[in-house]
Amino acid sequence: MTDRTAASGRVRGQRGEGLIESLLSIVILSVVVAATYGGLQVALGSSVQQRESAVAGAMLRNAAETLLGPDSEYVELAGCKGHGDYGDLPEQDGYGTVEATITFIEPPVPGEQKAFRAESAVAAQSSGGCPEVDPGLQQIELAVSTPSGRAETMQIIKRRR
Repeated sequence: MTDRTAASGRVRGQRGEGLIESLLSIVILSVVVAATYGGLQVALGSSVQQRESAVAGAMLRNAAETLLGPDSEYVELAGCKGHGDYGDLPEQDGYGTVEATITFIEPPVPGEQKAFRAESAVAAQSSGGCPEVDPGLQQIELAVSTPSGRAETMQIIKRRR
């Protein structure tokens, strides 16, 4: 044995790793595992959110087709006190029921430079009443909540035939 190997206590070919190298390897592996886990969580979360949004969108489209279909009657002053509303909208387990909020739209008088006037049935009820006469044009906002609490909405226009 040479003095060099005797002093270090190592035999030629046995090169060990120090504490710093071992700790650095553990830290790098931990970061890689944590990043992989985080990436999987983001992918799973966005997948669930996209699926819920797609189901809610399909529910809203079904409700819109129901309300705008040939078998659907126009409800005068829908949503106002003492009048009917648009019921029988689609439901699905885990999701809220599709809610319809009606806004009455009064078209401008021909020849006038007046814009459309809209009055919400909810706002009209809180101010003491709905329009005396239904203008024949309703904006219906359909909304449904997903199991994770997000809300999806869609607006349609229904007019008297």
